[in-house]
Amino acid sequence: MNAADLTALQVHRLALLLPEMGQAEFSMLVDDIEAHGVHEPITLYEGQVLDGRHRVRAAIECGKPVESKTFTGSDAEAQALVLSLNLHRRHLTIEQRRALIANELKINPEQSDRAIAEKVKADHKTVGAEREKLEARGEIPHVVKIDSKGRKVGAKPKVEKAPMPDGAGKAIDEFNRKKRAAAKLEKAKAKAEPDADADAALPPKKAEKAPSKRAQAAWEKAATAFRAAMHHAKFDRIDVHPVLDALVAEAGSTS
Repeated sequence: MNAADLTALQVHRLALLLPEMGQAEFSMLVDDIEAHGVHEPITLYEGQVLDGRHRVRAAIECGKPVESKTFTGSDAEAQALVLSLNLHRRHLTIEQRRALIANELKINPEQSDRAIAEKVKADHKTVGAEREKLEARGEIPHVVKIDSKGRKVGAKPKVEKAPMPDGAGKAIDEFNRKKRAAAKLEKAKAKAEPDADADAALPPKKAEKAPSKRAQAAWEKAATAFRAAMHHAKFDRIDVHPVLDALVAEAGSTS
């Protein structure tokens, strides 16, 4: 392509993902092209310059011809190409790299911090800090982030639950009801247990009224029988409350 053809070319919007060269860097490029010509072809996409806009400008200034090649692909692939070709060539400042991160976030905020960091060759923490600033200013929405493999970041894998067999719900309810009854029994038993230390400290007459070993033995026997009945019954429906209430009443009468 000669100077006239180059002048008619427009820069593709995706090429603007990267900032303009500084004046000093561009002057060095002009001097190099003046001395050696343009060795690397520019890349066109949709009839516009996708990669090599600074080479085009320098070639026009020097009056040098430029070879071109055409990229065929999607916008996403073209964007990835721009970043891939330029990030290792250009020495970006911190501010320029942050601007590149911000641009990536505005284009697709669903990208994860690590996915963007991989693209722009930056630390994922830097991407996260830039994301927080843009979200706070309302420039990008709060979204569920997607990693480089298209997976939602932080999403838990969906686990399919096996269907419960017929009657399992009733069996579980009955089991839980018996567990509650057993807990009530243990609580009542704990209240009825004699305190040997406290009994020893009582005067003789009051000590006679304290729970006797015989009453305690009766309680233990009844409680053991109750637990055995629950164990052997398994999930068969039994009404535990009358038995439990009788045990509690018996404990109260013997204490």
